[in-house]
Amino acid sequence: SEPLFLEQGHLLCHASGVQHAGNGLARGERWILVLFVLAEQEPQLARRCHVAGGEARAGGDLVEAAAAFEAGLAAAPHDHQLHMSLGSVHFANGERAEARACLARAQAAYTPCVEAAVALGQQLIEANRPRAALRRFDAALASVGMRDRPAPGGSGGVAAAARPLQAAAWDARVAAARCAVICAQREKVLAASGGDSAEGGAESGGSGGGGMHFRRTRLPKAIERAREALATSPGFAQLRGLLACAEELLREVSEEE
Repeated sequence: SEPLFLEQGHLLCHASGVQHAGNGLARGERWILVLFVLAEQEPQLARRCHVAGGEARAGGDLVEAAAAFEAGLAAAPHDHQLHMSLGSVHFANGERAEARACLARAQAAYTPCVEAAVALGQQLIEANRPRAALRRFDAALASVGMRDRPAPGGSGGVAAAARPLQAAAWDARVAAARCAVICAQREKVLAASGGDSAEGGAESGGSGGGGMHFRRTRLPKAIERAREALATSPGFAQLRGLLACAEELLREVSEEE
């Protein structure tokens, strides 16, 4: 959104977390009258709880961190950042199902939150559910669209405000490519053995239609995503290996056809 500029003598009320600044002075002096208000039962209280929870988590006190995040959610139940932070505590405690539930609530509360979708996808990979994870990454990248790319006609760089989104989108592309390769490898093994997918459905090769559905339809997109990620990280050896694996799997499908 565009910056809001105030005329001299005007008043502005805003949350403390909103970025704000004053113009530089060429001469003279400026007086700014500031009033801080902490209102209980308002989301600003939730922000204080979030900060307290983050400090407790950084200090290793997960019990206190969880209590602070839960207190914040009591005041602001739809705060996606609090849901994400509480999910990180559950994850650290080994409570994977609870962590995934928190991330799902974070994404539901704020659907443009790419970080929540990526974190949830990563946990689904850890839970050996690559197809479910891939669906999360697909949705995350669809919501990003072109917003993580340099603006047409610009200097070629990405604005500082867009860099967190750019990083999350990069993670999503790499993870999505990885999920596609995992599923394609499983499909290949299942097709060779005549078995069915543990996760079920045609997407993992359980349709009986030649055992190449996933490799034929999803590997090209995985290759495209891996190449996009490599364009900004050309020295990432693991990503190069992932791309080579995807290309080899797709080549095998072409030969079989």
